[in-house]
Amino acid sequence: MSSANVKSIDALSEMRGSLAQFRAEAQSALDSAAMEIQRTQAWLQERLQHWGNVVRRCEAAVRQGQAALTRCQNSGYYDRDGHYHPPNCSAQEAALYQAQRQLAEAQPELQKVQQAKRAVNEAVAAYQREAQRLAGLLSNDLPKAAALLERKISILDGYVGMSVPMNAGGLGNSVSTVTDSGMAFTALDASTNAQYDKAADSICINSKLQAADLGLLSPLVAHEQIHRKYKSDDPHDESSLQNYIAEEKEAYQAQVDEWRRVREQFFQRYPTTDSRATMSEDARNLLSDLQQLDQEIQERGWDDFLQRRASTWRTRMESANGKS
Repeated sequence: MSSANVKSIDALSEMRGSLAQFRAEAQSALDSAAMEIQRTQAWLQERLQHWGNVVRRCEAAVRQGQAALTRCQNSGYYDRDGHYHPPNCSAQEAALYQAQRQLAEAQPELQKVQQAKRAVNEAVAAYQREAQRLAGLLSNDLPKAAALLERKISILDGYVGMSVPMNAGGLGNSVSTVTDSGMAFTALDASTNAQYDKAADSICINSKLQAADLGLLSPLVAHEQIHRKYKSDDPHDESSLQNYIAEEKEAYQAQVDEWRRVREQFFQRYPTTDSRATMSEDARNLLSDLQQLDQEIQERGWDDFLQRRASTWRTRMESANGKS
């Protein structure tokens, strides 16, 4: 029986594609909405400025009209007989009336624009709060989900070629053979559990772990799949070393994430010390390594973890470069 359902892998691939499509469409909608908001606000600002100028001109015309009418009204005179002759101010009165009428028409238009601008700004503020949440989802959560799916698909693709015998409880507990699936059990250094062979484009698992539970092997595969994704050369200078450190962080993150995903099922299969005693010594050592790594990350964090390993990686690089 195969350890992976090919249809399930296809479903994960479709989900990854759907996530990418949703992200693109949602981002396009956010961009379109932002442009429309910008156009609307710019138009309202232009209308606000226009009607503000109209009102100010009308107010100035009213003041000028009132001053002109006052001067006209004060221009009356008395003749020698003491009779008062009032001036004809009909033109000034008409001009003032016209200015007041134009002001009365412009003021409501300005008020309408001011009210519309306030309403739009309130609506935009409410929209942007939700849009920021969606933007955060698109820029952070969805890429993480897509990367997780990619890792799981890669791991499952690797397991497609694995033949997994069944135990009495119906759970696969060992790997017996590996076919041409980009993974192989091979003789490695005793201190190396797994490594990526760039030349062969293969993930090599130490043959001493051939009988190990899949729950212990999958974190190793998740780690090496990151190196298989980048296919990087060994670091040769400080710049490439920094890239290597970043790649290693991603690889160890994938390893820890995968271990946390499978460990509950693993300990359901091996709930006691006696049950774990049935595993090989190499498998028990691997279990200890996974637990120690998880605990180390939880207690000391990634920065401390990488800092303490960076000196080791730098020493290896300098040794490979022939430096003392």
